[in-house]
Amino acid sequence: MLGLMRMETVVLSVTHKDVPLFNLDYVKAFGKETRMAELYDTQISFEPEDLQKAFRQIQDRDSDLADYTSPGAHWYDDILYPCSYHKTGKGVSDRLAGAARDCGGTYISLLASAPPCDPAEKQGKTRYFAETLFASVGPAVDQVTRLFGHDTAERLILRHMYGIR
Repeated sequence: MLGLMRMETVVLSVTHKDVPLFNLDYVKAFGKETRMAELYDTQISFEPEDLQKAFRQIQDRDSDLADYTSPGAHWYDDILYPCSYHKTGKGVSDRLAGAARDCGGTYISLLASAPPCDPAEKQGKTRYFAETLFASVGPAVDQVTRLFGHDTAERLILRHMYGIR
């Protein structure tokens, strides 16, 4: 967008372990930076208490940074873990990068001990998330659709970002 906005997204959509869906987003617009490290309840039965505790500790560590709140209600509010990280500010690149490193590292370390699950059942939960995300109105999906067209955006988001086959 003419260099006025930068967006980065990392999605970890795991199908063989019963872990939450992990979205890591970074947005920089007009000098303001926002970092979101979000956990979504796409598990079959496992409750990742240690992961939630670690995310809350990262939130507490960065409590001096402003919270980012997205206006209005969202379709995913019921499955978004409250421990998800949402911070924003100007001149806080290093702090937000550190939070991304810590949240991502914590999530990845959980994978070794998380219980296995039925991949088809897990993929069904992720499919619901990804298809609902694509069908819902939102700035990121809308931007990808405007840039690449509906069919390419759908393929990019469902298949390549969330691993839906």
